[in-house]
Amino acid sequence: MIFFMAKITGILLFTLLLLGACSKPVLLSLEEQAAALEAMEYQAQAIKASMNDKTAENFLAAYDEYYDIKISKVEKAMEYLEKAVKSNLSRNELIHLVKIAETAQDEKQLLDILKELFTRFPDSKLDRRLLKIYFPNAYLLEPEIVEKYVDLKVFVPVEQLECYYALALGFAEKGEAQQAEAYLSKALDLYNELAAQGPQRNTLHHVRDAGLKSFIEYKLGNVDTARDILSQTKKKFTDEYSQVQIALFEKRLEIMGNEARPIEYQFWINSDNPMDFSALKGKVVLIHFFTWNCDACNTALPLIKGLEKQIKRDDFVILGATQYTGDKSFTELREYSYLKDHYLKKRGITWPVCLTRNDGMDDYGISSYPVYILIDKQGNVVDGYYISNFAYLQNRIIGLLEK
Repeated sequence: MIFFMAKITGILLFTLLLLGACSKPVLLSLEEQAAALEAMEYQAQAIKASMNDKTAENFLAAYDEYYDIKISKVEKAMEYLEKAVKSNLSRNELIHLVKIAETAQDEKQLLDILKELFTRFPDSKLDRRLLKIYFPNAYLLEPEIVEKYVDLKVFVPVEQLECYYALALGFAEKGEAQQAEAYLSKALDLYNELAAQGPQRNTLHHVRDAGLKSFIEYKLGNVDTARDILSQTKKKFTDEYSQVQIALFEKRLEIMGNEARPIEYQFWINSDNPMDFSALKGKVVLIHFFTWNCDACNTALPLIKGLEKQIKRDDFVILGATQYTGDKSFTELREYSYLKDHYLKKRGITWPVCLTRNDGMDDYGISSYPVYILIDKQGNVVDGYYISNFAYLQNRIIGLLEK
């Protein structure tokens, strides 16, 4: 612990020297920018580590401080990336720029930087750390060229399985059925091979695999196959967790392609009246399912605001949906007051947000957060669940708006 705190202190002092010691502006190198972002992360984690010892009121204040730093880190990375000179960089400079683009969550620039790194310095394609950054950001945006930069044999078999599923989903999302089916077939062959070797994956992974396989089959138009996958999995895994998760996956199949269901809300915040999906026909709607204490939900807020700013159209609407967290320090009324009077204002969330009990989330098959659901102008749910890539999401929204 002493070493950890000393490391944090050293990094913070380094950052302060860089950012505030001089009266005139300091031009930071890419290495120094990456170090400054790392320092912010250490500072945030130190605050998070102290939360368990705090009273309820101090706990919320610490959460504010924690997320202030986490979100500022993303915004600072966006600023660095926007101003960065990206040509004629050394290998180390490109790697630092990768870290900055990853923190900024700018998938398009991140892929361009990584591809330049792989092209100019081919041995970088053997660096698993870099490949594990490239692949999750590439499989939706450019599945057709992934194998140009990634030899999947670099990954262990269980990781290869995840890659096959991801590429099957990426091609399915692009409407390229033949390639999607080829990768899904590879995934199924490897899945059976691993199963024959013994327990490689636990129940949690098997159930999640089933949900993803069923979703890919749905995207390929094989709705009966998608349902059968879940039905067989339900018979095989009878524990309570598996049954609940499979029921949520079944809900997804019920709602995809059909009219958006109303969310059973208790309150709407940032709206004078309840939002009625039927009244939003003619508009593309993005629903952001989140909770206030979810890291990924909060660090995505600058990106959601970016979508709102970039797609500034009257026929594009963002809605939020959240639920009570069940935190012991909150009554439901106190949590509602916290969301309405503090959290949404603190985080600059200006779009309407509904607060629901868990059943409201279950209606949409939500099993984790954040989740993004897209509703087209006809009021039908057309995409979501496995989308966490904002570049893809923006392309998809623009495509729906132009229809």
